[in-house]
Amino acid sequence: MSKTFRMVSKDNDGNEKVLFIKKPTHTELTDAQLYASSVFNKAKNAGACLRSKLTEYLKEQGLWTDKDQTKVEELKFRVETNLKILQTGKHIDGGKVKLTEGRKLAIETRRDRLTLNLLLAKQREHDVYTVEGQAENARFDYLVAVCVLDEEGEKIFKDINDYYDKQEEVYAVEAANQLASMSFNMDDDWEKKLPENQFLIKYKLVDENLRYINKDGKYVNADYQLVNEDGNRINEHNELIDKDGQVIIESPVAEFEDDLT
Repeated sequence: MSKTFRMVSKDNDGNEKVLFIKKPTHTELTDAQLYASSVFNKAKNAGACLRSKLTEYLKEQGLWTDKDQTKVEELKFRVETNLKILQTGKHIDGGKVKLTEGRKLAIETRRDRLTLNLLLAKQREHDVYTVEGQAENARFDYLVAVCVLDEEGEKIFKDINDYYDKQEEVYAVEAANQLASMSFNMDDDWEKKLPENQFLIKYKLVDENLRYINKDGKYVNADYQLVNEDGNRINEHNELIDKDGQVIIESPVAEFEDDLT
């Protein structure tokens, strides 16, 4: 088991489980695709919605509106437009972008991307019920069933149905997450690699955790106002202040004589 990932997990009763997650062989990938195809056909014959028809279906069910779709298109356009400006350093009219403008555009893009992802999540949460969504999940489930081994190199799960019976176990969940990471090359630093964050990092406008900072490396908010580690506004003396810049005086906690018996 040289090409495997070793992990220590537990079952739902707290018993330790040592697992080895291996990469699937060509034969296992083929078998997984065949299983996915059978699920695809079964779902289609049962009347499950095709992915291409998902938006239409959600509209019929009142789960997606023309207003939602318009908002998605507006957000996509703004993100694409702002990223082009950040990447070229020029406005649409050809004028050069100043650093303060670039910072503002990057912050707007971060906000727009978050709003867009939250909006699209309304669609993604229903994708699992589409024909394609069910088939893709079936393919991955099959791979989990055949790629998780014990210390002797034997499969943890007898077959796909055994995996389905045990997929709520802690070790099953963690093994599936690890295989997903191995299969899809999940990147823990994906957020840092977004173009708007790359811009902010390049010009030292955020720290390694993508928190806004000023030229002195002190925490600030999006409006360039000083904040503490908790994100609360402070003045140059590290005193908490309100929205008007007034120092917040904390009320002292009264002390009482202890006469309890």
